[in-house]
Amino acid sequence: MSDPKRRRMLSPGPSDAEIEYNYDRRLESILPIKTGAGDTLQQQEGKDLGQVEVIKRIFELLRDPVTHFGSPAISAVFSSVPNPGIHIRDFGTLRLPISLEDAGVLASVATTDDDAKPKVIGLESIEICNFQWNKWLKGYIEDLAKEMGIKEDFLLDAKLEGLRVYTVGQQFNMNGGGTGGRLEITLPGEFEGGDLSLSYKNEVKTVNFGKGIMWDTVVAAWYPEVILRAAPLSRGYRITMIYDLASGRNSGSRTYHLSADKLNDTASKLAKALEDVRAMKLPIVYVLKHQTQYSLVNTRDNFSGSDQVVVQNLIQAVNKVGNLALYCGDLVGRDYTDSQGDGWSDDYPNEYDEFDYFDTHVNQTSFPLERTIHLGGTER
Repeated sequence: MSDPKRRRMLSPGPSDAEIEYNYDRRLESILPIKTGAGDTLQQQEGKDLGQVEVIKRIFELLRDPVTHFGSPAISAVFSSVPNPGIHIRDFGTLRLPISLEDAGVLASVATTDDDAKPKVIGLESIEICNFQWNKWLKGYIEDLAKEMGIKEDFLLDAKLEGLRVYTVGQQFNMNGGGTGGRLEITLPGEFEGGDLSLSYKNEVKTVNFGKGIMWDTVVAAWYPEVILRAAPLSRGYRITMIYDLASGRNSGSRTYHLSADKLNDTASKLAKALEDVRAMKLPIVYVLKHQTQYSLVNTRDNFSGSDQVVVQNLIQAVNKVGNLALYCGDLVGRDYTDSQGDGWSDDYPNEYDEFDYFDTHVNQTSFPLERTIHLGGTER
C-alpha cells in the first residue's frame, strides 16, 4: 500500500451516508462505489447513468461562476488618477510624485521580518484622506472584475493592507497570495528598474517600469495561483499600495453575505441538483483547487481564490435543501496491490495523469475522509 495522498475537499451528501468513493478525474468529482471492483468506468456509467448526470450537472454549476477566471494577471498604466491622500503616522501626508528624500524616510519607518522581502507600513499607520480616490478605485475594480472573469453577481472588493517599500538590489519572489488575489498600485516616484513578472502556467505578463514613473500610476492585479517576481531596483525606492482582493455580494465586505432564502442564480440551480442527491442518498465530493491549512478551516471565510465561490454556493444550496450535510476534510487516496505485488501502483501510467490529482486507477482506489469540519446543512 502506498503512502496516503491528501487533498482538501468538500463533501455534500445525505447526512447518514457512508463516505467511500470511486474517483473519476474527468468529472473532477468522486463517484460512489456502486458496482463490482472489476467494472470499467464505462460500465459503471452505463449502470448509474442518472447519478453520473447529476454529478456532471453539479460539477458544471460549481465551475460556472469561476470558469478559468478570465485573465489571471492584469496590468494598466494611468496618467491621471486622484491623489489617494495617504496620511502616514510619524510622517505626515505623502506628496506625489514621491521624492527620493520622502521615499528614504518611508523606508526608515517601514519594517520587515525578512530582509529578502519588501518593507511594509501596516494599515494601522495609514489613513486614506481623499474620498475621490476611493470613488475612482471602486469604478476601476468593476472593470477589473470583468477582465479577471468574475461574474457580476460576485462583486470584487479591494481591502487595503498597507504600503510596500521596495529598495535597491532587492529581488522579490512570491506566490500570488490574498483571499482572492492581490492588487498592487505603484505610486509615481523617482526610481529605476523593479520590473514585475506575473506567471501562471504558460502565461507570463511583464510590467516594465523602465526609468521610473514620475507622473504615472501603474496597477497590477493577479489571482492567488499567479507567481509574482519583482526584479531589483537600480535606483531609488518603489512605493506601492497593496490590496487584498475578494469576491463578495456587497462591496466593502471581504466575505459573502447571502441569505439562504435569497440565493444567487448558481446556488439556486445547485439546490435543485442537490435535491436529486438527497433523493438518491448519493454522497459526492468536489476536490478544492487550493490546499487549505486544517487549523484555519474553522469558518466559511478561510478559503482561497475560486474555492471561496464554490464553498459559498454549496453552503447556501445545502442549507436551502435540508437533510444534507456539507463537510470539508482531507481526501486520502491509497493504491492497493495484491500480495505478489501485481496490480496498480503509484507509477502506473493511465489516461487521467494530465489532471495531476492522484496517479491511481479509478477502480483500484478508495477515498476515506480525515479531519472533517462541518460547514453547513444537517450535522450528523
